[in-house]
Parts: sequence; C-alpha cells; structure tokens
Amino acid sequence: MQVQIQFITYGACSALGAFSPGGIARVSPDLAAHLVTEMKAAKYVGAAPIEAEEKPKKTPRKAKDTARNGDKDHG
Repeated sequence: MQVQIQFITYGACSALGAFSPGGIARVSPDLAAHLVTEMKAAKYVGAAPIEAEEKPKKTPRKAKDTARNGDKDHG
C-alpha cells in the first residue's frame, strides 16, 4: 500500500532525492508520516491510501506425492 503526498517546501531525502513545492509522490505510509509530521515538508493528498499494484491471486496447489518408487512395496 502506498500513500500520495504533495510537497509544500523545498528539500531532499535519500529515498526520493530533491523535491519542491507542488511535487507529488507515492511513498510508503512510514515515509509519508515522516515527511508530513516530522519534517513538515508535505501534506497528504486525498483521504484514501493508494493501493500498490495488485498481485495475481495464487491458485492453491496440490500436495506433492511424497512416495518414491523405491519406497513402494513391490510384493
């Protein structure tokens, strides 16, 4: 999940590089909280967080047959 923020001041950080007022970024909730509350360099845009790319759902797999040819009784 990612959050969209808009910068309100000039600055830079190692994760994003340089930014300026009006710039928009989609970042992790932790980085967004840091930029908004601690640095006071950005504000949240929109009420709902933006979801990251949807990953395809995994299909259930059948359990492997653990019996080996050598383990079978050939009576």
